[in-house]
Amino acid sequence: MHGSAKGRIVAAVVAILVGSPLNLSGQAGPADETDPPLIVSYRQALMRANQQRLGALRALTSGEIDLPEHRRLHSAALADNGRMMMTRAAAGIHDVFPAGSTHATSRASDEIWQRSGDFTERVRDFALAASAVNEAAQGGSTEQIREAIAEVGRTCNGCHQEFRLPAPDAGS
Repeated sequence: MHGSAKGRIVAAVVAILVGSPLNLSGQAGPADETDPPLIVSYRQALMRANQQRLGALRALTSGEIDLPEHRRLHSAALADNGRMMMTRAAAGIHDVFPAGSTHATSRASDEIWQRSGDFTERVRDFALAASAVNEAAQGGSTEQIREAIAEVGRTCNGCHQEFRLPAPDAGS
């Protein structure tokens, strides 16, 4: 397969996975200037995946659904997302939040880069809380899983209060 064809295939797969408009040129980047950089689209997809995993886990621990293997799989995926976000963050290198990776569609605050140490702590807190959900789901009680899920929610909210811009007004 020629390099340019392979590049277009890779661009198509990435676009599908992150829900970004397709850039068939094979170039790494948005399809046009109005589209966010791919790292922003990827980060937004990762955050949505966290929300979806938490929503699934809340349903799976409601007492109405008895799918223990699903609990284990969703909790493992949430822990994996935490590890992905944590990659090299302890060293102050934010793979998912590289310096300056903002866009009009991104709610990432400049505080992320201005207070990198504090941000790193919040990412670490999330990763540890997500790991605790996974540990609880692998053999703990439903109540232990719920408590661990609540802690993940607290870490998300804590980080968002400090490092996420407010949502735009619906009329804007």
